[in-house]
Amino acid sequence: MKLTTGQISSAAPLTQLLYKSNKSLYRLIYLPLPGITKLYWSGNAMSIIPTIDEKAAANSAKDYLKQFKGWQLVSLRLDDNKPRATAQAQRENVKAMFELQERQNIIKAISKDDQASGIILDQRFIRQHSTKRTLAELTAKHHSITEDNFYHRQHKALLMAYYLIPTDQVKLVRCE
Repeated sequence: MKLTTGQISSAAPLTQLLYKSNKSLYRLIYLPLPGITKLYWSGNAMSIIPTIDEKAAANSAKDYLKQFKGWQLVSLRLDDNKPRATAQAQRENVKAMFELQERQNIIKAISKDDQASGIILDQRFIRQHSTKRTLAELTAKHHSITEDNFYHRQHKALLMAYYLIPTDQVKLVRCE
């Protein structure tokens, strides 16, 4: 079976791809997802295997993890000495705590699979340490990674994080 690829146009919300085989013309209608730039299909079955734009996915994961500091500041706004906070302030605090926990859960999940990747993400994007300080932390945890290999590992870790980022379907619901 020969795999054929079609580029997805991001200009239209609905994309139609035409695939011509020896005897037939197929039309594939596809609703694009964020980060997916190509579709692959083979033969008459038209099996679809979406792929992502790795650079955009890594940047998206990087931005998501870097938001940790902002959510941390929001969570600190509610002071324990002021028990009479407004309902809005309490909702913001709950949302911030949820967002912080989501980012920490992503790091923990990656650390279970690949400890070095978890350390890289935690040090670089949660704690915002430099590359040299992160390499020192990796060395202290008995992971020997060169500076040249570090950026490749960081990119790999960001792609792992991208797949764990919750989508828009995840909502915080207040239970009473």
